[in-house]
Amino acid sequence: MEGLRLQPTQQGERIITLDVIRGFALFGILLVNMQFFVSPKLFMMLSGVTLFDGWVSNVADWFVTIFATGKFFTTFSFYLV
Repeated sequence: MEGLRLQPTQQGERIITLDVIRGFALFGILLVNMQFFVSPKLFMMLSGVTLFDGWVSNVADWFVTIFATGKFFTTFSFYLV
C-alpha cells in the first residue's frame, strides 16, 4: 500500500452522467443552505421571531423542507464501482 499514489481521474475515465448527478446534488444542497445565507434562521427558530411572514415565504419554506432537506447528501456521495 505504500507504493500506491493517488492521482486525479483522467478526462477519458470520467463518467459524465455521474458528474451531472453530483452537480444536481450540489445545486440541491445549495438550495437548502441558501435560507441560512440570507436570514438568521437559527435565531428565528430559537426565539420564535418570524421575519418573513407571507404565504409565498411559507410555501417556499415548506417546499424546501419537504422535498430538499436531507435528500441530496446521499446523491452527492454516490459512488459507482
